[in-house]
Amino acid sequence: MRASDWDGREVAFDAGPGRIEGARALAAERYLTTPMSTADRGLIAPYLRRELVGRPLLSAFRLRLYDQRGLDWTRLDDIQVVVDYTQWEQQR
Repeated sequence: MRASDWDGREVAFDAGPGRIEGARALAAERYLTTPMSTADRGLIAPYLRRELVGRPLLSAFRLRLYDQRGLDWTRLDDIQVVVDYTQWEQQR
């Protein structure tokens, strides 16, 4: 993988594999909007994880949902993945 440094030079960057395992999901009959409302931020705050902080977003992701007691697959309509990401860029 290649990344740009502060001066715009490309440098080699190896982030290695990243994993989040055993994360919880929030079941809610609503859609999270962009920008996210204060109410939605409060709703998802207990579910946010930090394992991938600082990693580039240009990647492939795989989401696995495991069958558990109480999960009714016929009622699952949509899945939203929240990425709370901040990128700093030098202003010229």
